[in-house]
Amino acid sequence: MPTTPPSSASDVPRRGPACCGEESPSPAARARGTGPVWSGWRTTWRWACAEWRAHGRLLLGFLVGWLAVVWFLPLVAHPLWILAHGLAYAVVAGPALGGSDVIRGCEEFAFAGPVTRGQRYVARLLLGGATVLAFTAMSVVALAGKLSDVLIRVFVRSAPASLELEPSLTLNALVWSVPLAVFGCGFVGAALSRTRVQALQAWLWGALAALAVLRGMFWLEELRFGRLNGWFAVPGLLGLTFTALGLGLGLYRRKEAAVDGGSLRMPPGWWTAWITAGLGLGAVGVLGAWFARNFMRLME
Repeated sequence: MPTTPPSSASDVPRRGPACCGEESPSPAARARGTGPVWSGWRTTWRWACAEWRAHGRLLLGFLVGWLAVVWFLPLVAHPLWILAHGLAYAVVAGPALGGSDVIRGCEEFAFAGPVTRGQRYVARLLLGGATVLAFTAMSVVALAGKLSDVLIRVFVRSAPASLELEPSLTLNALVWSVPLAVFGCGFVGAALSRTRVQALQAWLWGALAALAVLRGMFWLEELRFGRLNGWFAVPGLLGLTFTALGLGLGLYRRKEAAVDGGSLRMPPGWWTAWITAGLGLGAVGVLGAWFARNFMRLME
């Protein structure tokens, strides 16, 4: 049966945002904050909550580890080692969150979902950055409040005097900036990885980048001030963190799905990759040894 053509141009259906799966916001929706921009942030927040559930075992494990470090480490080591817990979490959480799809071998499937690459990147970054800051803050509060003394009094009737620890302003600033830099560089490296081996090695290159920048900034401080005061180190680490995360976001939005996410196997030229990783690990060890020897200078 022939159909009657539309009588005017206004009767012709138009292709607009609704045909593409998007909703054109009305002025009232904009006033209420329920337009596409708000919907995008709401999706990012929901995805962050989903990532929280997906990495619940990792977070729970480090929470239990924090409790053990706070209560038992001062019995056998210097209490300031409590502050290293946030750094240890940053080393592990960067690749675990940034490269989770590559490590699980499901990045091609994940990119086909309704959540955009940018939303996925920002959600994992928010979760990782917030938890790094949370664990660092918990360690600082535990050290300042001398929570380990409570356990000592349980086992020792006459508890020894508490150690009066007064970390310098430089050390307090580095306690926050170093884990953030290590996490940010490891997160970006794992997110941009094409293979599982690269994602698992991202922590090494993130730590190397952060330690190299920190060592270079300390060298400049010694030249300029004659001592380590953090005036160059802390801004340098924060600049490295935000620069890496910003560049990583732009590259991740254009990234193609990794196809080599199957079984964990040696890639072609694996000996070159592992020699490079060994050199990187050696460099991290050398830089770490230098910081250990000069640790007391940060207390001044």
